[in-house]
Amino acid sequence: SEVQRVTLTGYLPRAELLSLVHSARATLFPSITEGFGLPAVEAMALGAPVIASHAGGLGEAVGDAALTVDPLDIDDIARA
Repeated sequence: SEVQRVTLTGYLPRAELLSLVHSARATLFPSITEGFGLPAVEAMALGAPVIASHAGGLGEAVGDAALTVDPLDIDDIARA
């Protein structure tokens, strides 16, 4: 079976952060009140697959380039 894990890093220097995001299997932004969603756009620019909330500005910021989910629906997030 495949090992599933979430990496909690705390602060990372920018170069290390960019490398980590670029190599990520997916980046998840299930925010309820995110403004514009710059972290999701940055992740997409690095080529990382993005799963983002359709709430706030995230859905508009990522458009069709990411999977969008209901941030309050754990099953929706899991399916994505």
